[in-house]
Amino acid sequence: RTIPITSKTSIKLDRIALNAPEMVVSGLAIDTSLKTDLLGQDVKNLTLDGTVAVGDIEGVKEVKTGKILTTFAVVLNDLSLTKTSVAVDLKVDPPAPDKLNGEIPIGPITVKSRSRQNLKTGDIEVEQVAIRAPSLLNLDLTARLKNWGKTFSVDTEVTDIELAALWEKVPKALRAGMEDLKVGGSVNLALKANGSIPEKFELKKSLPIVATAGFGLADASLTWPDQGIAIDNMNTSATVDFKEGSGEVSGKFAIAKLFLKNILGEEWLNPQFDFKYALEDCNKFTVREHAFSIKKFGISHSFSGKV
Repeated sequence: RTIPITSKTSIKLDRIALNAPEMVVSGLAIDTSLKTDLLGQDVKNLTLDGTVAVGDIEGVKEVKTGKILTTFAVVLNDLSLTKTSVAVDLKVDPPAPDKLNGEIPIGPITVKSRSRQNLKTGDIEVEQVAIRAPSLLNLDLTARLKNWGKTFSVDTEVTDIELAALWEKVPKALRAGMEDLKVGGSVNLALKANGSIPEKFELKKSLPIVATAGFGLADASLTWPDQGIAIDNMNTSATVDFKEGSGEVSGKFAIAKLFLKNILGEEWLNPQFDFKYALEDCNKFTVREHAFSIKKFGISHSFSGKV
């Protein structure tokens, strides 16, 4: 005979003051529900789910949030731990404008995570990790781990990091002396990798890992009148490819207009740098392309070679 068992817990605290780190947490509410089926001496379908809600957090290095809500669910098929899953959702609301007193508002932010695990064999599948912070960060990640990470694959992408919005989040104390500095543009990152971790690393042996990483900076700009510096339309791209001990790094860096008014007056430069470097078998380095130019003045420099 199966006996269903349910246990519920609720905790509510109006205010918590912490010293390390120094912060004040208001309106903490924790609600959990534990459910399971008892079949003789066997425990089946164990589920722990609930919510953790916070009214707001203040006092953490000049930042302030609004309401924070976390929901979670942990499921165990049985106590063998061969079939488990974890789901977590987090939402951080920005503070109300009338609640701010010079602090940096944090939010809105959402985090979503879904994973399945075999905790007996160490096999983990991260089906989804998604972080959304409008104008600041979009991150997506999936991964598979075997035998506690001895064999792995990971695929992650970070898009739409807006430099202007990110700069505005920097504490004023760190921006002292740079109040007139303005930046723009966006950053994107990507990483894909798979392989296995060797028990012992030897430089002369190939690593059983394949990886590709990419970085992009698009339509970047910078103006700093106090220092006489201005950058218009800077674009950068870089790619790293690695396969079993051999790899290649390539990319381009270009600025449409670079002003150094304290040095060049109203004159501007348009520097460009193209590069491609290769590493073979962890011990042979080749410069396939290394070219720098300032086309406006007919300046160019390049070289290639092996080490």
